[in-house]
Amino acid sequence: MARPLLIATNLRYPCDCMDIQSEITSANAAAPSDFENEVYDFPTATAPRLFYMIASTPRSGGTFPSQCLWRTGLMGAPHEYFGFYGTMLRTVSRLKAPTLDNYLSKLLVVRTPANGVFGFKAHYDHLQFMLLVGLLSRLGSLRWT
Repeated sequence: MARPLLIATNLRYPCDCMDIQSEITSANAAAPSDFENEVYDFPTATAPRLFYMIASTPRSGGTFPSQCLWRTGLMGAPHEYFGFYGTMLRTVSRLKAPTLDNYLSKLLVVRTPANGVFGFKAHYDHLQFMLLVGLLSRLGSLRWT
């Protein structure tokens, strides 16, 4: 089973990091802002060996670090894949997944890079949904680090 990792973050950027943030933001400008887009898919299907989660809150700036992590090519494409009211529905439609189990399987295939690291971003209500329908247990036991 893949080893899970949980990353809890409070996204506040100190003033001395603004130049770096500006440089990365301009580099990310070419990438679509919606992570449902197939641009964020990885070309080679790989089984995940490590999961991580970015714990986030709505409108806290979580898309910026997600794009930065995706751009490394090593950290998957962390996004709100289990945001059942929008993102998940659009991604289910794009992947043509008839069940939640099939959705998770297809998602892991297209969003895990060759090194086997799958990342996702979740808000509290996403975690509640994942627990309710049994998706969280499919990703292994999360631990706080």
